[in-house]
Amino acid sequence: MGINQTHTNIDKAVNEAIENNIFVVTAAGNFGPELSTIGSPGINPNAITVGATFNNITSSLVSTFEIKGEQFNVFPMVGTQSLKEPITSQIIFGKYGRANDLLVSDIENSILLVERGSDIEDEIVFFSDKERNSADSGAKAIVVYNSEPGIFFGELIHEFVDEDYNPTIPALSMSREDGLVIKQMLQSHTKGTLDVFYHPDFVAFFSSRGPVSPFYMKPDIVAPGAFINTTNSGGNYKIVSGTSFAAPHVDCTAALILQKNP
Repeated sequence: MGINQTHTNIDKAVNEAIENNIFVVTAAGNFGPELSTIGSPGINPNAITVGATFNNITSSLVSTFEIKGEQFNVFPMVGTQSLKEPITSQIIFGKYGRANDLLVSDIENSILLVERGSDIEDEIVFFSDKERNSADSGAKAIVVYNSEPGIFFGELIHEFVDEDYNPTIPALSMSREDGLVIKQMLQSHTKGTLDVFYHPDFVAFFSSRGPVSPFYMKPDIVAPGAFINTTNSGGNYKIVSGTSFAAPHVDCTAALILQKNP
């Protein structure tokens, strides 16, 4: 794992492993995209530090969202298609994305920011409902921020969706923390630029960056670490993201090389 701070005991353990001819691979950490966010043990020059890229699968779309030069971490919902060119437009707050939430005059050609779920007890507003209502109102895209801390992965296509439903605008998810920051920014006229594209070698937004000293750079290498289909407790599988899922690709490759050429 990678942590965004130095830790003497962890670094000492890495050095002792190297001294005993043990190959050490470590995750860079998930504190990107800011620079100098790699801590122990990834900061150790003796370790091979691994950052995360997107995954080489058709559903591995990259999405970016920039406002006033600041990048926000967003994920495309399942069912969202890539764009031919980025969307730059005014951002409008659309409450929960219900049809009656969007009865305002300035939604046309906007990027809508809406909150996940609803403020009415037991009311279910699917992501597909939010997307369709936004598209019907003339919005160019919709960004849904979480109703609880952290980010989430949303799906537009699900078992309760109408058979004739077909998403027509990009729908992205983001953390509650970022959503509330953007909502505060909307007190003044605010534009954003949103893009959705396929690029399996694109470094994931969350992946920690170097440098780690004035003398050398980290990470040493990157590997698939976004939308990884991996085993889960209970004998099933789940989709996960993080540099902790990129490092094993390098670790196991190194083990195979060492096995063949000890």
